[in-house]
Amino acid sequence: MIGFDEKIVPFRYIRRIEVDTHLFGADMLIKVYGSGNLTVKCIGKNAADSIKEALINYNNKTPIKGMLI
Repeated sequence: MIGFDEKIVPFRYIRRIEVDTHLFGADMLIKVYGSGNLTVKCIGKNAADSIKEALINYNNKTPIKGMLI
């Protein structure tokens, strides 16, 4: 069967975001407290930047700073 695995992590547990850009596309590594790493491979550079900015903006709006970048 064709399927996929899904891992959902609340934003407050994200501690670091790394974006590795390539000639075509990018890979993301999102480090999470207590859960290890989330890896997103082969996405567009604009999508990687949008995800990174959304996570940073969310972190800046919350009163408790949980993300270290």
